[in-house]
Amino acid sequence: MEAKDIIEQLAKDKEIENIIAEITEVNDDSDKDLAQDLYISLMSKEPSLIEKMYNEGKLHYFIVKMVLYNIKSFNSPYYYTYKKYRIKTNYNLDGTEKKYKDNKDRTEGHNG
Repeated sequence: MEAKDIIEQLAKDKEIENIIAEITEVNDDSDKDLAQDLYISLMSKEPSLIEKMYNEGKLHYFIVKMVLYNIKSFNSPYYYTYKKYRIKTNYNLDGTEKKYKDNKDRTEGHNG
């Protein structure tokens, strides 16, 4: 199977979205952004690398590592594009912390 077909199948099966949902506690629009960024990242990899990992059964593990890096690292593209802004906007205009329906602090676990 060629790399483009592998990535297309991952997208049809929502494989990355499912991995993100298993790892993160909060399911919101930024999860969709992360999934899209990871599909783009996979498409930018050398096709032979994607094919090799797929054939060796290592692609799932690679994707899990990509998700973990992006959601836990202050240096990840995801952090700089989405998470940093979300953390800054986690407070109301009066400086009090926003409350969410699930009563969870959305910055909780930010350091890993």
